Amino acid sequence: MMKISVIVPVYNSENTIEKCLISLQKQTYKNLEIIVINDGSVDTTEDKIVRIIENDKRFIYFKTANQGQSEARSFGLSKATGELIGFVDSDDFIDYDMYEMLEKNMRDTKSDISILRAIILFPNGFEIIPSCQNTFFTKTGNEMIFEYIGGFHFGIALWDKLYKRSLFDGLKLDTSFNLMEDALMGNYVFNKAKKIVYTGKAKYHYLQRKNSTARKNLEDSDLKAIGVVLGMKELYTDSVELDKAFQRRFAQTILELLSKNPTKEQRKQIERALFETIELDKMDYLKKGDKLLIRLIYYKFPSSPLIQAKKMIGRAVRRLKKSIE
Repeated sequence: MMKISVIVPVYNSENTIEKCLISLQKQTYKNLEIIVINDGSVDTTEDKIVRIIENDKRFIYFKTANQGQSEARSFGLSKATGELIGFVDSDDFIDYDMYEMLEKNMRDTKSDISILRAIILFPNGFEIIPSCQNTFFTKTGNEMIFEYIGGFHFGIALWDKLYKRSLFDGLKLDTSFNLMEDALMGNYVFNKAKKIVYTGKAKYHYLQRKNSTARKNLEDSDLKAIGVVLGMKELYTDSVELDKAFQRRFAQTILELLSKNPTKEQRKQIERALFETIELDKMDYLKKGDKLLIRLIYYKFPSSPLIQAKKMIGRAVRRLKKSIE
């Protein structure tokens, strides 16, 4: 039975950390190493961590100065000794058999990455449970890139997956930002993986919170997310389908950036990236709601040179049609 190292970055999670750690403590898969990194919490998080893990030798606890989730994950990777790697965020919790299922699927199919689904929880108790719970398939790493970029069956998050440790060898994380760092890491390991297994079973419980790491106000460094996705596009220019999947990913990134209270200058940079990159005729794979939002944003700003040019061309085409008629 291979050892799984689970990396748990924690910051000011006094209201959720107990449920998170208990769900790890009760895993049916027993050969676990649980690395908890307290990233400079200033509330009662540390007291709760220590109380839960003090008699459980599977837990390894570190306290560091606050440097952000990416740095904490990178630190956890440097301390991991398991042959397999998993990630759990401190706001979330998992079903007791999650790692048993992920490891079994990986072992049965001789895969390098094993993936399942997440249930999205909201503070008011509302849940979004994914459909297609019985879906199961394996693909090569190159084949799975389409799923990864477009987010069709699963997202880019690190925490709903189990990885072979060797996939991270030589990986140097950019820890200067916390938004889309998952994409950087995922793009690297997916390209290294020879085989990946996926199940539609939902075992991870993701809490959508306004004050969690993923929901904080936008920082200038987070605009690097635009560059990350554009870099992904450069790797897959030889495929029309992958290009459409990229358009979906880029649109999702733009909408996420705009949802995080950007400053006026930040908004200008995001909108500029939208105008220069999004191709409205390649939005086949976008969700209906995302497609509508992108179109509204796209046509909202008449001062954009690109919009002006498109409008001029549109008017010229309409005049031509009328003259023909």
